[in-house]
Amino acid sequence: MYRKFVLHKSVKDSDALRAVVEKMQPKVIEFGLRMGQSEELYKAWQFLSEQDKKEKTFSKSQARIVEHELLAAKLSGVGLTGEKKVKYNANTKRMGELKTKFTNNLQDATKAFSVKLTKKVG
Repeated sequence: MYRKFVLHKSVKDSDALRAVVEKMQPKVIEFGLRMGQSEELYKAWQFLSEQDKKEKTFSKSQARIVEHELLAAKLSGVGLTGEKKVKYNANTKRMGELKTKFTNNLQDATKAFSVKLTKKVG
């Protein structure tokens, strides 16, 4: 739902929408980190992967989804602990802030851009 909201903001940008994104973004990132770094979910995906390797119960698409989820968890820092995890999470939050700032600056520049034609060509 949040992604749809951000897409709407990119089409119909306003100060009110920007304020909502700035308020919600840290919470959305935090939730994504919690889910991506969940040991319980990672172990469940591992179990499914191991079961499929033994019994071949999944279709190719299903097996691919399981492998994708395992990779996504690894890339989200599921195996990190201590200071490395803290630093990874801080960097992820900072990247979200920078992405929002960049998007806002791009939208402002696009709104401000204009071309004045003074000479007829051809």
